Amino acid sequence: MTVTREERLDRASAEQRLKQYRAEEIEVAVQDIKDAELRAQAAAVVGEEFDQKMRRIDLAFD
Repeated sequence: MTVTREERLDRASAEQRLKQYRAEEIEVAVQDIKDAELRAQAAAVVGEEFDQKMRRIDLAFD
C-alpha cells in the first residue's frame, strides 16, 4: 500500500497536535501541583497562627 504525500502530512499534523495537547496537559498538571503546594503552605500558616492564638488563650486561663 502506497502512502500519499497528503496522508503523510495529515499524519504529521495529527502527531503535532497530539504533542501540543500533551504539552498543554502537562503544563496544566504542573500548575495544579504548584497551586496545591501554595494552598498547603497557606493552610500551614493559618494552622500555625491558630495554634499560637490557642496557646495564648490557654496561657491567659492558667
